[in-house]
Amino acid sequence: MKELVFVDCDLTLVKTDVYPMLCKQLLFDKRKNKFFYQWKFVATEARPTAHQFLEALGQKYKVHILSLGHSVFQTRVLTELGMIDMVDKIWGPDNVHELSRPENFVLIDDMSGESLGIGYKMTWLGRKRGLMSMDDFNLILDKHFIHCRPYEGGPEHDEHLTDFLPTIDSLIEKQQEALKAENNRRRTSDITVRTSAQE
Repeated sequence: MKELVFVDCDLTLVKTDVYPMLCKQLLFDKRKNKFFYQWKFVATEARPTAHQFLEALGQKYKVHILSLGHSVFQTRVLTELGMIDMVDKIWGPDNVHELSRPENFVLIDDMSGESLGIGYKMTWLGRKRGLMSMDDFNLILDKHFIHCRPYEGGPEHDEHLTDFLPTIDSLIEKQQEALKAENNRRRTSDITVRTSAQE
């Protein structure tokens, strides 16, 4: 079974701005991808390496979007940018209650590990910062979290997401090895207990 990689949407994969209906700034927005959503205009663009990144991820992992924005809106954004078929699921505040706690996963996000937003997302993923020490939470971030620079639009602001692919592979491999070692330890412990009981 494929392991999970969670990817943030806005400022990680895309740069999206929402404008009121009557807004002069919209006239000067040069982005090609614009659409009307809930009585507002939306302009969006993908990070130049976003398509290539998602395509490469999808060959090895299940790709889920984990966003602080509602899943319906992010679905529309990714549809407009031609990336909706590259993700398996989109999670947001409106549906994250349906998300089961994953064992092995990686989250890549533009927000820093100390941010409130990452605290929320790790809680959604079953790792609540308020229930552990900062040292323990930092260990969890080291195992599961990758921080990328925010994408502010245009090729000059692109940090190539594809550069993170080896790091994602490495984190997943370490998690798999740790889980395998823990399962072996438990089996050995169970055998020892049964042997002692028989004696």
